[in-house]
Amino acid sequence: MDPLFHYMKFGWKENRRPNRWFSTSLVERKAMLGNPETPPFVLLLAALDESAFRKFREITEKRLYLDFGHTDCWDCATMRGHFDSTYYRARYPDVPEDCDALQHFCTFGWQELRNPNPDFDTHYYASMNTDVGEAGINAFVHYLSDGKQEGRKPRPVRPMDQKILKQLVSVEELAAKAGRNVTGLRFEDANLLVLKALAQATRKRSLVFSVSHDRYNAHTGGVQKFIRDEEGHAVAEGYVYIHLCPAFPMQCLAPVAAAASFLVNVTLNGEFLGTFTLAEISDVLLALRKKKLKTAHVILHSLMGWHLPSLADFVTLAEARNHFYTHDYFALCPEYRLLRNGIAACHAPALGAADCGVCLHGIARVKADAAMAAFFGVVKPEMIYPSASARAVFEGTRYAALPGRIVPHLTVGKRLEPLKRVVETSPPAGEERPRLRVAFCGASVAHKGFHLF
Repeated sequence: MDPLFHYMKFGWKENRRPNRWFSTSLVERKAMLGNPETPPFVLLLAALDESAFRKFREITEKRLYLDFGHTDCWDCATMRGHFDSTYYRARYPDVPEDCDALQHFCTFGWQELRNPNPDFDTHYYASMNTDVGEAGINAFVHYLSDGKQEGRKPRPVRPMDQKILKQLVSVEELAAKAGRNVTGLRFEDANLLVLKALAQATRKRSLVFSVSHDRYNAHTGGVQKFIRDEEGHAVAEGYVYIHLCPAFPMQCLAPVAAAASFLVNVTLNGEFLGTFTLAEISDVLLALRKKKLKTAHVILHSLMGWHLPSLADFVTLAEARNHFYTHDYFALCPEYRLLRNGIAACHAPALGAADCGVCLHGIARVKADAAMAAFFGVVKPEMIYPSASARAVFEGTRYAALPGRIVPHLTVGKRLEPLKRVVETSPPAGEERPRLRVAFCGASVAHKGFHLF
């Protein structure tokens, strides 16, 4: 016989329960007296809407479970075999040491959208299953009790992608944020720069102007380290090394309005000299030329944050050999890593391609490309690529028509020999093999693969 039919026909009259938590004591006696031929469980269902019923069941289950002498509440007992205390404490160090991690999650954690283990995302589950969130139910308990059987997902299929998309900002937003928290500006007389350059000049009587996106001796990064090394080599060769960067760093080109008085920070042979307008730097260039200090090279490391028409005028005025290092792909797209929406490699498709149409940076790329075309058309630098694969990305673009060569950032040489000895050499008798430790060398960001590590 069908169990539901049996309950509706006979069971309720025999005081049998339709489930583990229901009792006729939960139904108002007035309702039962007014409907003597209706099963009490049906009366309860009719009296409560779905969200109230879920909350009612949750509270009742906990009460009955504790009444039977269990130390855990019903939710804790449901979660105990699936809750990772070690993970929870490591991720949320604010949880008191004398507090049971599971009890903390059951009482506070799930309401604060904390995760019970690395495989369940409480915020994702509650936001994707609005019936759970609206009912005020512990999302993890719901998943274990019902959601898993219903095929609901405990977390995004690719959680890092979801996180990246939430944090994605447009070029316009980047430009608007630039300069809000800028510090370290120091305005000086441009004559100071002339005097410093003359004082540092050697018999070579030559200048190198280096251009990048920020102060290389005040920030840490691959490009910054490269410029520090370059400065050391240039000074050792007798050059006066003058580095220019925007006073207001931003991960996009500077807006057109910045042309009249574009501010740059200036560093000379490793010493930060102050903040000047690009027009003042042009005057310094002419003053040094009169003193027989000529510019030998202009080295462009990054164009982020620059007003390209103003920079093109300055580079033209320098009358030097121009070089452009492709440390990244900013010359091809404002998304300098060539990641569609910050996630998938796009390989710089042709302008107007479908890939650009679904990317947040697609429209900005068209505008930036026009500015880059005008700049490189004037400057015409030698293109320097760190690898053959990097050079291949620029093939088929306007940059392929410019002279270019491959200069690797680092030649490994014999640097791997010590590691080979550790791995391949057998230890002396009685000694253990040295433990090989693997480290992640780089910034802990997604586009460098840290989440995979």
